Amino acid sequence: MERAILERHVPPYVVLTPSNAVSYAAPGAEDYLRVPSGDQRYDLVSLAVEPLVGTVRRLLNHQEAEGAGPVAAEVTAEIRGVPRHMRLTSQRLASGEKYVLFEHLGDGDPEALMLTASAARDDAYVRELENELDDARQTIRSTVEELETSNEELKSSNEEMMSMNEELQSSNEELSTINEELQTNIAQLNAVNGDLSGFVESTGLATVFLDDALHLRRFTPRALEYFRFAETDIGRPLEDIAGVIPVEDLVEGCRAALISGQLDEMELPTQDGERSLIARIAPSRHETGTAAGVVFTLVDVTDLRRYASEAEASREEAQRRLREVEELYSASPIGMAQFDLDRRFQKVNATLAELNGMPAEAHIGRRVEVLFPSVPREVLDAMDRVAATGEQVVGLEVAASTPAFPDGDRAWIVDFYPLGGNGTVTAIGCNVRDITEQRTTEEQLRRIMLELQHRVKNMLANVKALVNRAKRDPREPHLVLRTLSERIDSMARTHGLLTAENWQSTKITDLLRPELHDVYGPELITTHGPELRLNARASLAVGLTVHELATNAAKYGALSPEGEHLDIRWMRVDEGEGDLLRLIWTETTRGGVAPPEGKGFGTTLIHAMIEGTLEGRLAFDWHAKGLTCTIEMPYDNATRIAPSPI
Repeated sequence: MERAILERHVPPYVVLTPSNAVSYAAPGAEDYLRVPSGDQRYDLVSLAVEPLVGTVRRLLNHQEAEGAGPVAAEVTAEIRGVPRHMRLTSQRLASGEKYVLFEHLGDGDPEALMLTASAARDDAYVRELENELDDARQTIRSTVEELETSNEELKSSNEEMMSMNEELQSSNEELSTINEELQTNIAQLNAVNGDLSGFVESTGLATVFLDDALHLRRFTPRALEYFRFAETDIGRPLEDIAGVIPVEDLVEGCRAALISGQLDEMELPTQDGERSLIARIAPSRHETGTAAGVVFTLVDVTDLRRYASEAEASREEAQRRLREVEELYSASPIGMAQFDLDRRFQKVNATLAELNGMPAEAHIGRRVEVLFPSVPREVLDAMDRVAATGEQVVGLEVAASTPAFPDGDRAWIVDFYPLGGNGTVTAIGCNVRDITEQRTTEEQLRRIMLELQHRVKNMLANVKALVNRAKRDPREPHLVLRTLSERIDSMARTHGLLTAENWQSTKITDLLRPELHDVYGPELITTHGPELRLNARASLAVGLTVHELATNAAKYGALSPEGEHLDIRWMRVDEGEGDLLRLIWTETTRGGVAPPEGKGFGTTLIHAMIEGTLEGRLAFDWHAKGLTCTIEMPYDNATRIAPSPI
């Protein structure tokens, strides 16, 4: 819209650069401009139509003189064949540009136009001068611009020279710094070289330096022990110099290290075979990476080899002993374990592991009170005391249950001892011996002693009773003594049977055989009855009874010369008053047996044993063919066995 308003209501105008060149022409301005022939110049004076050239030049010159204010001039000129009265206005803008406004004031006066034409002729010379002046100004302006350009170039060159000067000063400073660093590096290199020389000398190693052709460069004094070096040997091949070691092998090793570029090591014996040396060969290189030579050191390892051999033998011996300890540890009949200071298992053998029914591996790293919840407090206190004081605790008797034996307490003797060195306790060793069977055996022995004491008293009482009864026997003393001896022997045999059976019980057949079959032969005797065991009290009573009956049968009955047969039967019967053990002794003879006139000592004895000891009954039936003796006693009194003391 702004452009439309300008085009419609504003007179034609042109915009000029600071050098008066036309940069923009508004619509309508083409009436006042022209393009002359020849070289083109685009300043407004050159482009203005001929009638306006003088006015435009004066206007622009006046503008230069006036400064920023507007400058105007009126003129009557023939434009496109028509006289026009015009006002030309020029003003400089803030940017340095100018504009020239062509304002049409109306038709021009022909007379004024003629005057203008006359004046134009008069001004032709002036215009020519002005053109020359413009050319001079243009030349001066170009010269000024060239001078200004040259000045800028000189300034730029000056700045570049200043910059180069600064760079030179910076380079000089850098060179000074580099020089100082080089001096420092040289000093450090000299120090390192001195340190290396001191190190080589202080180590006392035989060190030899060779170049890339394996010619001698340097050597340490210690190397003279192995080579016949002299200062004149510097530069000679190593293989041409004699030594106490195989030089050819060493040269080959150096050559291989030089080719591979890797550190190498080889063992060399001396020529006499008495010493062994280790040669360490290392390649050296230039800064470019090319091979510079090799350096090798010789170390006498004769003693080291001997020590290593001895150490290996000691290690094998230690391993053998360790295996023995491990075998002892695993095969030991006592429980063995090792704990850390927090009571965690570090090692345990199978015997101790069996106490809680877990494999040995499951114990490692776990605390003893976790695996053995019922462990007594004194065990934990003993372990803590060993860890704190380093003193062993021996002979601690413990009674407790374990997961493997949950039904009752078992008894152990526990020993704790410190493990470590230099007075420092690092672990706790433990030995556990199960003495449950030992304690049980001790208790059983105590009970046996009491039982033996009781039985000896009873036996002596029985012997005393036999002696007292023998005192009242009216027979001849030697007969009484023989009978007493036989009865004591019978008791002894019965005691022997009971002792063999741990004084628990005996088979009834074992009681009959030594009194009957072994004495009189099996052809006269038959026995019938179930397998039956008599307790100790019944065994003594029945044994003495059988002895008395056999003695009488040998004198008067079935076992005498007139006898025919002896039959013994036993059975368990129940006649309504409880179970009874019934033993029937039947003797058969050819002439019969007369009953005794009175009750003898033997009869009195067996009545006392059966009726008194076993609360039984004894009956004798004398008949024409012999004797039948029936013995009855409560079955429980004869067979019930008291708990064994062992």
